[in-house]
Amino acid sequence: MSADWTFFVVLLPFLFTAAYTDLKFMLLKNWMNIALFALFLPLGLMVLPVEDFAYRLCIGLAVFVVLMLLAIFNAFGAGDAKYLAALTPFIAPEDYSAFVFILCYTNLIAIVLHRIARSVAAIRNLAPDWKSWAARKFPMGYAISGAALFFFSYRALSGPFALG
Repeated sequence: MSADWTFFVVLLPFLFTAAYTDLKFMLLKNWMNIALFALFLPLGLMVLPVEDFAYRLCIGLAVFVVLMLLAIFNAFGAGDAKYLAALTPFIAPEDYSAFVFILCYTNLIAIVLHRIARSVAAIRNLAPDWKSWAARKFPMGYAISGAALFFFSYRALSGPFALG
């Protein structure tokens, strides 16, 4: 089984959980981010060369530091920062630009879909207790999960991205 397929299968429940909890509670739970990172340790060692594994861990740590600094200045949510940092080691370095590209478009789509859904009473009534319906801020975990779902499913089923 390839690393891409392994990562896709393992990440799937986390992606749906993060999207749901962020929509419902406007919160990404720390246990989930810790579990994601903890899962990468044995999985990464099993399916990646040691050099790639170490490099991905270092990049994940750098992403964590940079995004937490942004969170300190309220430019980014701390839960979203931890979630992206926990997902980063699962992404191959050559795919960082593709993931960011997908994330940008997914954010736009997710914002539009969320705003439309919350303005339709019939949809809001399906989940009346979701905090994201009334929140001024956007549940970014929903968009991050959508981007990651697209990215990892594409990698698992089709292979590397060819941008440029």
